[in-house]
Amino acid sequence: MRILVTKNSDIIAIQKQRLIEYGDDNSESSVRKLFIFSHDIKREEYAYYMTLPIIESKIVNFFALVDRRIKGEPISHLIGNRYFWKDQFYVNRSVLDPRPESELIVEIGKKFLFDGGKVLDVGAGSGCIGLSLKRENPNINLTLSDISKPAIMVMKRNAKMLKMNCEFINSNMFKNIKDRFDLIVCNLPYIKISQLISLPQEVILFEPHQALIGGKNGLALIFDFLDIVSFYLSRRGVFIIEIGAHQLDLIIKKLNDLNYQNYNVFNDTNGISRTVCVQKVTVNGII
Repeated sequence: MRILVTKNSDIIAIQKQRLIEYGDDNSESSVRKLFIFSHDIKREEYAYYMTLPIIESKIVNFFALVDRRIKGEPISHLIGNRYFWKDQFYVNRSVLDPRPESELIVEIGKKFLFDGGKVLDVGAGSGCIGLSLKRENPNINLTLSDISKPAIMVMKRNAKMLKMNCEFINSNMFKNIKDRFDLIVCNLPYIKISQLISLPQEVILFEPHQALIGGKNGLALIFDFLDIVSFYLSRRGVFIIEIGAHQLDLIIKKLNDLNYQNYNVFNDTNGISRTVCVQKVTVNGII
Protein backbone atom coordinates (compact mmCIF):
# COMPACT_ATOMS: atom_id res chain seq x y z
CA MET A 1 0.00 0.00 0.00
CA ARG A 2 1.33 3.39 -0.99
CA ILE A 3 1.59 5.95 1.81
CA LEU A 4 0.92 9.52 0.76
CA VAL A 5 3.42 12.00 2.22
CA THR A 6 1.76 15.37 2.61
CA LYS A 7 3.07 17.03 5.76
CA ASN A 8 6.47 18.42 6.62
CA SER A 9 6.65 16.07 9.60
CA ASP A 10 6.56 13.09 7.22
CA ILE A 11 9.40 14.46 5.13
CA ILE A 12 11.43 15.36 8.21
CA ALA A 13 11.07 11.81 9.58
CA ILE A 14 12.32 10.33 6.30
CA GLN A 15 15.31 12.67 6.08
CA LYS A 16 16.17 12.11 9.73
CA GLN A 17 16.34 8.37 9.06
CA ARG A 18 18.69 9.02 6.13
CA LEU A 19 20.97 11.00 8.44
CA ILE A 20 20.89 8.21 11.02
CA GLU A 21 21.89 5.67 8.36
CA TYR A 22 24.70 8.00 7.24
CA GLY A 23 26.01 8.04 10.81
CA ASP A 24 25.05 11.51 12.00
CA ASP A 25 25.01 11.19 15.79
CA ASN A 26 23.04 14.44 16.04
CA SER A 27 20.43 13.61 13.40
CA GLU A 28 17.56 15.25 15.30
CA SER A 29 19.45 18.53 15.64
CA SER A 30 20.83 18.33 12.09
CA VAL A 31 17.49 17.78 10.39
CA ARG A 32 15.92 20.57 12.43
CA LYS A 33 18.66 23.07 11.55
CA LEU A 34 18.56 22.18 7.85
CA PHE A 35 14.78 22.45 7.72
CA ILE A 36 14.79 25.82 9.49
CA PHE A 37 17.50 27.13 7.18
CA SER A 38 15.91 25.85 3.96
CA HIS A 39 12.51 27.29 4.92
CA ASP A 40 13.93 30.56 6.25
CA ILE A 41 11.97 30.37 9.47
CA LYS A 42 12.70 31.05 13.13
CA ARG A 43 13.68 28.27 15.49
CA GLU A 44 10.50 28.71 17.53
CA GLU A 45 8.40 28.22 14.38
CA TYR A 46 9.77 24.74 13.70
CA ALA A 47 7.13 22.78 15.65
CA TYR A 48 4.34 24.69 13.93
CA TYR A 49 5.77 24.14 10.44
CA MET A 50 5.96 20.39 11.04
CA THR A 51 2.13 20.31 10.96
CA LEU A 52 1.87 22.24 7.69
CA PRO A 53 1.57 20.87 4.14
CA ILE A 54 4.73 20.50 2.08
CA ILE A 55 5.89 23.50 0.04
CA GLU A 56 7.61 21.91 -2.94
CA SER A 57 10.13 24.70 -3.66
CA LYS A 58 11.29 24.72 -0.03
CA ILE A 59 11.46 20.92 0.23
CA VAL A 60 13.73 20.73 -2.83
CA ASN A 61 16.23 22.97 -1.02
CA PHE A 62 15.86 20.89 2.12
CA PHE A 63 16.58 17.65 0.23
CA ALA A 64 19.66 19.22 -1.39
CA LEU A 65 21.05 20.22 2.01
CA VAL A 66 20.47 16.74 3.44
CA ASP A 67 22.22 15.23 0.42
CA ARG A 68 25.24 17.46 1.02
CA ARG A 69 25.27 16.51 4.70
CA ILE A 70 25.27 12.82 3.79
CA LYS A 71 28.34 13.49 1.64
CA GLY A 72 30.10 14.72 4.77
CA GLU A 73 29.70 18.49 4.62
CA PRO A 74 29.44 20.00 8.13
CA ILE A 75 26.12 21.45 9.25
CA SER A 76 27.88 24.73 10.03
CA HIS A 77 28.98 25.10 6.40
CA LEU A 78 25.54 24.21 5.09
CA ILE A 79 23.78 26.86 7.17
CA GLY A 80 26.75 29.25 7.35
CA ASN A 81 27.11 29.58 11.09
CA ARG A 82 28.09 27.89 14.32
CA TYR A 83 27.09 28.82 17.88
CA PHE A 84 29.90 29.63 20.32
CA TRP A 85 29.70 31.07 23.83
CA LYS A 86 26.82 33.55 23.46
CA ASP A 87 26.66 34.24 19.71
CA GLN A 88 26.33 32.76 16.26
CA PHE A 89 29.49 33.01 14.15
CA TYR A 90 29.76 32.87 10.39
CA VAL A 91 32.09 30.06 9.24
CA ASN A 92 33.28 28.59 5.96
CA ARG A 93 36.11 26.39 4.71
CA SER A 94 38.69 29.09 5.49
CA VAL A 95 38.41 28.66 9.26
CA LEU A 96 37.97 25.95 11.86
CA ASP A 97 34.52 25.39 13.28
CA PRO A 98 34.37 26.84 16.80
CA ARG A 99 34.59 23.97 19.28
CA PRO A 100 32.80 23.84 22.64
CA GLU A 101 36.06 23.05 24.45
CA SER A 102 37.50 26.38 23.28
CA GLU A 103 34.87 28.18 25.33
CA LEU A 104 37.10 27.32 28.29
CA ILE A 105 39.53 30.00 27.08
CA VAL A 106 36.74 32.56 27.27
CA GLU A 107 35.60 31.32 30.68
CA ILE A 108 39.13 31.75 32.07
CA GLY A 109 40.07 34.83 30.07
CA LYS A 110 37.08 36.94 31.10
CA LYS A 111 38.50 37.10 34.64
CA PHE A 112 41.47 39.10 33.32
CA LEU A 113 39.48 41.70 31.39
CA PHE A 114 39.30 45.32 32.44
CA ASP A 115 38.19 48.54 30.76
CA GLY A 116 40.86 49.72 28.35
CA GLY A 117 42.77 46.45 28.58
CA LYS A 118 44.55 45.29 25.44
CA VAL A 119 43.64 41.79 24.25
CA LEU A 120 45.16 39.86 21.34
CA ASP A 121 43.73 36.70 19.77
CA VAL A 122 46.54 35.00 17.82
CA GLY A 123 45.48 32.69 14.98
CA ALA A 124 41.95 33.93 15.55
CA GLY A 125 40.27 32.15 12.61
CA SER A 126 36.60 33.06 12.82
CA GLY A 127 37.41 35.44 15.69
CA CYS A 128 35.06 33.55 18.00
CA ILE A 129 37.36 33.55 21.05
CA GLY A 130 38.42 37.19 20.92
CA LEU A 131 34.97 38.47 20.02
CA SER A 132 33.43 36.40 22.82
CA LEU A 133 35.83 38.06 25.25
CA LYS A 134 34.71 41.44 23.95
CA ARG A 135 31.13 40.28 24.53
CA GLU A 136 32.11 39.91 28.20
CA ASN A 137 33.67 43.37 28.34
CA PRO A 138 32.92 45.68 25.38
CA ASN A 139 35.46 48.20 26.68
CA ILE A 140 38.57 46.13 25.95
CA ASN A 141 40.80 47.00 22.99
CA LEU A 142 40.71 43.84 20.90
CA THR A 143 43.14 42.81 18.16
CA LEU A 144 42.49 39.73 16.01
CA SER A 145 45.32 38.26 13.95
CA ASP A 146 45.76 35.34 11.58
CA ILE A 147 48.21 34.20 8.91
CA SER A 148 45.30 33.49 6.54
CA LYS A 149 43.83 36.39 4.57
CA PRO A 150 40.56 34.48 3.94
CA ALA A 151 40.29 33.98 7.71
CA ILE A 152 40.72 37.74 8.20
CA MET A 153 37.70 38.24 5.94
CA VAL A 154 35.65 35.82 8.04
CA MET A 155 36.53 37.49 11.35
CA LYS A 156 35.79 40.92 9.88
CA ARG A 157 32.36 39.68 8.85
CA ASN A 158 31.71 38.34 12.34
CA ALA A 159 32.87 41.53 14.02
CA LYS A 160 30.58 43.56 11.76
CA MET A 161 27.67 41.20 12.39
CA LEU A 162 28.19 41.52 16.15
CA LYS A 163 28.76 45.29 15.86
CA MET A 164 32.12 45.10 17.60
CA ASN A 165 35.05 47.38 16.82
CA CYS A 166 38.49 45.79 16.80
CA GLU A 167 41.78 45.76 14.90
CA PHE A 168 42.63 43.09 12.33
CA ILE A 169 46.22 42.11 11.51
CA ASN A 170 47.34 39.64 8.85
CA SER A 171 50.35 38.11 10.59
CA ASN A 172 52.35 34.91 10.87
CA MET A 173 52.27 34.52 14.65
CA PHE A 174 53.80 37.77 16.02
CA LYS A 175 55.60 38.89 12.85
CA ASN A 176 53.41 41.97 12.26
CA ILE A 177 52.45 42.57 15.90
CA LYS A 178 54.03 45.75 17.35
CA ASP A 179 52.16 46.31 20.61
CA ARG A 180 52.13 44.72 24.07
CA PHE A 181 48.98 43.20 25.51
CA ASP A 182 47.43 42.53 28.90
CA LEU A 183 45.88 39.28 27.68
CA ILE A 184 46.89 37.08 24.74
CA VAL A 185 44.76 34.08 23.82
CA CYS A 186 45.33 31.51 21.13
CA ASN A 187 44.07 28.20 19.83
CA LEU A 188 46.97 27.21 17.59
CA PRO A 189 47.17 23.92 15.65
CA TYR A 190 48.10 20.99 17.91
CA ILE A 191 47.22 17.87 15.91
CA LYS A 192 50.09 15.55 14.96
CA ILE A 193 50.59 14.93 11.25
CA SER A 194 50.11 11.20 11.89
CA GLN A 195 46.71 11.88 13.50
CA LEU A 196 45.20 13.66 10.48
CA ILE A 197 43.89 10.47 8.89
CA SER A 198 42.06 9.53 12.09
CA LEU A 199 40.06 12.76 12.23
CA PRO A 200 36.36 12.78 11.22
CA GLN A 201 35.81 12.88 7.46
CA GLU A 202 34.08 16.26 7.59
CA VAL A 203 37.11 17.75 9.34
CA ILE A 204 39.59 16.26 6.84
CA LEU A 205 37.59 17.35 3.81
CA PHE A 206 36.13 20.68 4.85
CA GLU A 207 38.39 22.39 7.41
CA PRO A 208 41.78 24.04 6.72
CA HIS A 209 44.65 21.68 7.52
CA GLN A 210 46.89 24.68 8.18
CA ALA A 211 44.73 25.44 11.22
CA LEU A 212 44.84 21.83 12.45
CA ILE A 213 48.32 20.37 12.04
CA GLY A 214 51.04 21.39 14.46
CA GLY A 215 53.94 19.40 13.05
CA LYS A 216 55.30 15.96 13.89
CA ASN A 217 54.47 16.11 17.61
CA GLY A 218 51.66 18.64 17.25
CA LEU A 219 53.45 21.28 19.31
CA ALA A 220 55.74 23.03 16.82
CA LEU A 221 53.68 26.21 16.54
CA ILE A 222 52.74 26.29 20.22
CA PHE A 223 56.44 26.03 21.17
CA ASP A 224 57.23 28.87 18.73
CA PHE A 225 54.49 30.89 20.43
CA LEU A 226 55.85 30.17 23.92
CA ASP A 227 59.38 31.15 22.89
CA ILE A 228 58.41 34.73 22.06
CA VAL A 229 55.05 35.53 23.68
CA SER A 230 56.74 37.22 26.68
CA PHE A 231 57.94 40.08 24.48
CA TYR A 232 54.34 40.94 23.58
CA LEU A 233 52.90 40.88 27.09
CA SER A 234 52.49 43.86 29.39
CA ARG A 235 54.35 43.86 32.72
CA ARG A 236 51.97 41.42 34.42
CA GLY A 237 50.27 40.18 31.27
CA VAL A 238 48.56 36.80 30.94
CA PHE A 239 48.38 34.34 28.06
CA ILE A 240 46.03 31.40 27.62
CA ILE A 241 46.58 28.52 25.21
CA GLU A 242 44.60 25.45 24.21
CA ILE A 243 46.41 22.12 23.93
CA GLY A 244 45.62 18.58 22.87
CA ALA A 245 45.26 15.40 24.88
CA HIS A 246 48.52 13.95 26.31
CA GLN A 247 50.48 17.15 25.60
CA LEU A 248 50.47 18.65 29.09
CA ASP A 249 53.77 17.16 30.29
CA LEU A 250 55.65 18.56 27.29
CA ILE A 251 53.97 21.94 27.73
CA ILE A 252 54.88 22.14 31.42
CA LYS A 253 58.49 21.17 30.67
CA LYS A 254 58.64 23.93 28.06
CA LEU A 255 57.17 26.49 30.47
CA ASN A 256 59.68 25.51 33.15
CA ASP A 257 62.55 25.74 30.66
CA LEU A 258 61.39 29.29 29.85
CA ASN A 259 61.27 30.11 33.57
CA TYR A 260 57.48 30.43 33.76
CA GLN A 261 56.29 29.38 37.21
CA ASN A 262 52.88 31.00 37.62
CA TYR A 263 50.54 28.85 35.55
CA ASN A 264 47.31 26.89 35.97
CA VAL A 265 45.89 23.97 33.99
CA PHE A 266 42.17 23.54 33.33
CA ASN A 267 40.35 20.40 32.19
CA ASP A 268 37.53 20.32 29.67
CA THR A 269 34.22 18.55 30.30
CA ASN A 270 35.81 15.23 29.30
CA GLY A 271 38.49 15.56 31.97
CA ILE A 272 41.24 16.29 29.41
CA SER A 273 43.88 18.91 30.28
CA ARG A 274 42.81 21.40 27.64
CA THR A 275 43.77 24.95 28.62
CA VAL A 276 46.86 26.47 30.24
CA CYS A 277 46.79 29.97 31.72
CA VAL A 278 50.14 31.63 32.37
CA GLN A 279 51.06 34.96 34.00
CA LYS A 280 54.23 36.83 33.12
CA VAL A 281 55.77 36.38 36.56
CA THR A 282 58.52 34.00 37.70
CA VAL A 283 59.94 33.09 41.07
CA ASN A 284 62.68 35.62 40.39
CA GLY A 285 60.32 38.44 39.46
CA ILE A 286 59.11 39.79 36.15
CA ILE A 287 60.22 38.16 32.94
